[in-house]
Amino acid sequence: MSPRLLRNALFLIWLGSFLLLINLDRLSWSFFWWAALTFWPLLLIAWGWERIFSSQNLRPVAYLSALILMGPLGYVLFTAARYGSSRESSYEYQLEKKPEWNKLELNLNLRSNDLYVSGDPNHFVSGDFDYLLARPEISTDEKAGKLELAVSDRDWFWPLGRWRVFRDRGWEISVSESVPTALSIRTGRGEVRLDVRSLQLERLSVEGSSGEVSIRVIPRVKDLPVELNLPRADLELSFPDSVGVQAEGKIELGDLGATFWRFSRKDKSFFSENYDRASQKVHLRFGKRPESLDLRAE
Repeated sequence: MSPRLLRNALFLIWLGSFLLLINLDRLSWSFFWWAALTFWPLLLIAWGWERIFSSQNLRPVAYLSALILMGPLGYVLFTAARYGSSRESSYEYQLEKKPEWNKLELNLNLRSNDLYVSGDPNHFVSGDFDYLLARPEISTDEKAGKLELAVSDRDWFWPLGRWRVFRDRGWEISVSESVPTALSIRTGRGEVRLDVRSLQLERLSVEGSSGEVSIRVIPRVKDLPVELNLPRADLELSFPDSVGVQAEGKIELGDLGATFWRFSRKDKSFFSENYDRASQKVHLRFGKRPESLDLRAE
């Protein structure tokens, strides 16, 4: 059997297995087209490999084209068959508050999904996760009146899910507004929208590789620390115009020059003109310089 015939035969077996899983309601057509649009260059790579080693002396090497093609596709099929399901495209999570909980530490570790966080008075924490293959991994730990809640993205194909129309669409998470909350977020490639104006934030930390981040905050404490480590993000921050702003880290005065506030520099920090007389303040610390920074007053 020639390398070309072996490659084509294995590909037909893979395609038939994929379609069989769809007929058995184990996979969805949206996932099929995601896999097709993501992995179709493997056909060109395998075909080019065969052309390079098509001579009689190097023909055994040409058989590796089947491995080049079927290695990644076999992994996709195996993982999809194990974790995929077309009957369920979202996962709802609700956590009711216990009387002894008076603080919340929420850690979100995402890889590719969009994220939307807001306040909700009905539940302590609630979430609606649209996912492609696997549910998020959620863990809780109670410590002396404080709940530590961690949510992790378990999308097995996140390094390859660059086609947004077919990969996981997003997470919507709501947090009770009646409890002090420390919120820590590690983002993936998806966009991030944080509307936490109703939350009693004690600390906010956002880092990762997201390209578009929007944060709307009204401080409920005198001095709210906000840690930002988003090197490639178009970052938009919105605060009330009565809030004093201190910024430091890997930014320059020019990054703040087009904002609503006028800033002055003292040592290595920048202070808004209303900082000394503001009753509530936001302390921004930039771990890495964002692609763009838009600081808005509401």
